Amino acid sequence: MKKWLSLLLVCSLMFSMVSIASAKTQGHAQKTTQVAEKAKPPKKVKATGTISNVDVEENMIEIDVRGTTVSMGVYAQTKIQVTKLKKPTLADIYPGETAKVEYTQDGDNNKATSIMVVRTSQPVKGTVEEIDTAKKTLKVGGKTVKTTSTTKVHYDDENITFEEIKQGDKVVVVGTNSGSSFTARVINIVEREGEDGDTGEETPLKAVITSIDAEAKTITLGEHIVKVVEETTITQGEKTLTFEDLKENMSVEVAYKKVEEELVAVSIKVATETEPPQTTELKGKVESVDATAKTFVVTGKTVKVTETTVIKGEEDKTVAFDAITVDATVTAIGTIENEVLVATSVKVEGAVTPPPGDGGTQEGELAGDITAINLTANTLTIGGKTVSITDKTEIKGEKDKKLKLKDVKQGMKAEAKGKWKNGVLVAEKIKVTGKGKGK
Repeated sequence: MKKWLSLLLVCSLMFSMVSIASAKTQGHAQKTTQVAEKAKPPKKVKATGTISNVDVEENMIEIDVRGTTVSMGVYAQTKIQVTKLKKPTLADIYPGETAKVEYTQDGDNNKATSIMVVRTSQPVKGTVEEIDTAKKTLKVGGKTVKTTSTTKVHYDDENITFEEIKQGDKVVVVGTNSGSSFTARVINIVEREGEDGDTGEETPLKAVITSIDAEAKTITLGEHIVKVVEETTITQGEKTLTFEDLKENMSVEVAYKKVEEELVAVSIKVATETEPPQTTELKGKVESVDATAKTFVVTGKTVKVTETTVIKGEEDKTVAFDAITVDATVTAIGTIENEVLVATSVKVEGAVTPPPGDGGTQEGELAGDITAINLTANTLTIGGKTVSITDKTEIKGEKDKKLKLKDVKQGMKAEAKGKWKNGVLVAEKIKVTGKGKGK
């Protein structure tokens, strides 16, 4: 019996020693693992790129770095620097701006430690007052905003087209300042009326139906796809029509609303075969001229001049198409065809172009951007009009510095004075300002 007790005591002692040793081994292993984990701090990354999205509510920012979009969180400890701002916050940063960032990378979790935005020009902020669809420019806070083929428009975290911008939109424009105008890189729409999806505004549209989708119940009018719903009224004169009565090539007058992402027709008026075309009058300053196509733009609408169009200047004297210059005040009367006013008559206030056959004795002047230069022919183009340079032409730059034609650059602003001859202004004096392209 004593032997069995002794044996049991020995076994108990051995088991206790093994348990203690195992616990020590596990504790050591755990400490080793913790030390190993502490030895791997988050990776620090530096990058420069273009801000593609800013989410103030979620405290997140996205930056495009060499074609890759990097998302990162912004915290109270994140250091934010913006040119000319004393205490900037995330709300002071906009898509389209260039930023230098430092952040820590811990798996899929990126935390911004610093964000620095260097601005060469301060963004233009304000309400869209005017939209020139022909020139693709905006008037924001009294400043002209120009766009290029690479300009992006952001609204509600999505890219939209220039044509979708509306008067009254509150915008922040990122780009480059150039005197009285501003060239946009990104136009950010930050607030829009009717953000519940229904703008509440009816937009009129006169056009020809180019295609019909019977299944989707939509009609295509040029670039516009308009949905027809049960509430849409369709008429032709005093007759009520249905969607099935609509045919391709019909001339229609549509009033539509934008509901979410769709254009929904409120009413559709189909022109009758016997209905005479409606006469429309446009009055305003000429914004651009295309001498080749014999067209010009007034209040954003294109006016077409034909062989039968009567153009008159002061004292109702007949003048040539050349009398229509940029910034000239005109009154055009005609009919709308495919959203273009085909003019029957044009009245030009203070017309300067002589009638055909004039020997070049009538004085005139042109002002605007230089759009083309021909050193061989010694000519330049201002507002679609040709200006001829002779040995007697005096060209001056800023501070009345004397220049030669080779010193003049496309994109400069110019004021030319001289005499008209066969539709060409033979310049006596030219004053140019600005840097233009190529300097």
